[in-house]
Amino acid sequence: MATHPLWKKSFTSIRQNPKVLFWIFLLDVGFLALFLLLNYAVNLLFPSTLDVVTQAQKNVLLFVGLIALFVLYVAIILLAYSFFSLIILGNIKSLSKTHTHDFSMLKQMFLINLLLFIVFFVFFILFNIISVFLTTLAAWASLLVLVLFAVFALLFYVFWNLAHSAFILGHEFWACLKKSFRNLFSRAYLGLFLSSIIVIAVYVALVIGASLLFKNTFIAHYQTFVTVGNILTVIVVYALFTFNRVYFFFIAEKHIGHTNRRNKTPARKDGKK
Repeated sequence: MATHPLWKKSFTSIRQNPKVLFWIFLLDVGFLALFLLLNYAVNLLFPSTLDVVTQAQKNVLLFVGLIALFVLYVAIILLAYSFFSLIILGNIKSLSKTHTHDFSMLKQMFLINLLLFIVFFVFFILFNIISVFLTTLAAWASLLVLVLFAVFALLFYVFWNLAHSAFILGHEFWACLKKSFRNLFSRAYLGLFLSSIIVIAVYVALVIGASLLFKNTFIAHYQTFVTVGNILTVIVVYALFTFNRVYFFFIAEKHIGHTNRRNKTPARKDGKK
């Protein structure tokens, strides 16, 4: 099966199952609401983060306590993210075959997300450290470093989606990571990135065209246009993000395949029992 049929399969599956897409949207909103609520609670506990950090530098116990609270905060966020992701992935899998939610998988889902978070956190720290020295480097060297970071970020995005898809396809923790890494440099998802670039390019062109076509109106109602533009951008990005999740699942289904988590019997890669 070529890349184009996978794109078509993803689009058709979403178009024919709007109810599944609606549930995915509600689950994303639910996680976002929980995330904002937790951050609101943290802000109530620590209204002045700068003062707390300053005091922690002088008090070892306070510093250890803050580290423990940060770990607890991350654990709660990851647990909530794992819970919602498990249900979302189950809904995406239902686009291909019958799926029953199994919350005994939550522990391994949490471990996968914990590993992904650790990789992301280390990458984030390295990026911030290296970015300090970018101004001292030659222009070509700074550009090279930024390109390398961009490539790594892209590969991480691919690995994250493949790992999630492989997991919901029935693969255990280590097998899931191993198979995802093996397919990390596959050409299978080039069509996905190409379609994403085309969508973004068309959207940007439409925005620029509209601003030039209605220049006077745009200037007169600048704030309104900015607000509408931000809302439309969020909608386009979310739609693209959701479509890519489905696309990645069908890529994983084809190249990694289903397996039965209980008896470890591999299933056919076309998704049929």
